[in-house]
Amino acid sequence: MNHFSIVTVVRNDLAGLQKSRNSLEEQKYENWTHIIVDGASSDGSLEYLKSLPKENTIYISEPDSGIYDAMNKGWKMANPDSFVFYLNARDVFTDPSSLQNANLALSSSTTSNWGCTTHEEIDQNGEGWVCKLVSPPSVSNQLYAFGYRSHQAVLMKAAFISSLGGFDETYKIAADWDLIVRALRVESPIIWSHPLGKFELGGASSISLLEAHLELMKLRKKYLSNSLASRLFEQIWCAIYLRDFGYQNYLSKILNLIYPTFKINQKKKVIGKRKVMLLIQRRRHYSGKYPMLGKLFHLYFNVIYFIITYIWKVVAAVRIKFISMLHHVLHINAYDLNV
Repeated sequence: MNHFSIVTVVRNDLAGLQKSRNSLEEQKYENWTHIIVDGASSDGSLEYLKSLPKENTIYISEPDSGIYDAMNKGWKMANPDSFVFYLNARDVFTDPSSLQNANLALSSSTTSNWGCTTHEEIDQNGEGWVCKLVSPPSVSNQLYAFGYRSHQAVLMKAAFISSLGGFDETYKIAADWDLIVRALRVESPIIWSHPLGKFELGGASSISLLEAHLELMKLRKKYLSNSLASRLFEQIWCAIYLRDFGYQNYLSKILNLIYPTFKINQKKKVIGKRKVMLLIQRRRHYSGKYPMLGKLFHLYFNVIYFIITYIWKVVAAVRIKFISMLHHVLHINAYDLNV
């Protein structure tokens, strides 16, 4: 039977801490220890920590230099042979059987040091989605955020984290991604399909998406191929995928011309449909009353519209082929629907 060390990092978020603790206590699997790293909170968190049962709770309350400093403190307090899972304040398990499913999967091997599944992302109102379609774990998939594994979906033995050197605190947002990449370079994880944890959007990485991706660019430069083709396609990938976050590079202007974004405006879409219906009605009306105008409408609907539609399909096919080539060069794998 595996032992889990559930680490919660918190600072001045008593409600979030209680939410995470309640989720842990609802788990059907009971072989766990809750390790709470509090950043010297002043909102009553310490008093709450003192009230928790000592037989399954360890905590410290002291200043830290950032979230990854606190997360490093967490795994160091865990039993070396236990699996560490980060359930930070406001994070919760997807359901009461999450740890039970994790134990079942991890028990399939006596030598594996870590495992991963998928996660669920929710808004503050509780609505969200489960990231069920995940790509096979690989360095490229992780660093290009293509079906990536978040720390809310990863368990690692404390001794394994120690052997990897823990979280690199020089990264402010992507240190957990860096740790996952270093783990992938050592051994493949055990994987299972049941989501483990869910988190509220609005954390450091989701608020500072561009900054997070800029750190991922540094990690890609560090861990992936540095060939001329890879560097070129890396710049193309960034120009395409990061422009919604405000990122621009020397290829952006060219790609914006040949690979434009299309944002659907629902109001304009409705107005457009109404105009088309009006054209159809006019065609029917003017075909009899004004034969020449009727022929022009006929030409539009049966020739020009057909040509425009065909060109659009060709452009869409070219876009798909281009993205496929881009992923091939960058070694990004397709989604595995069986996971």
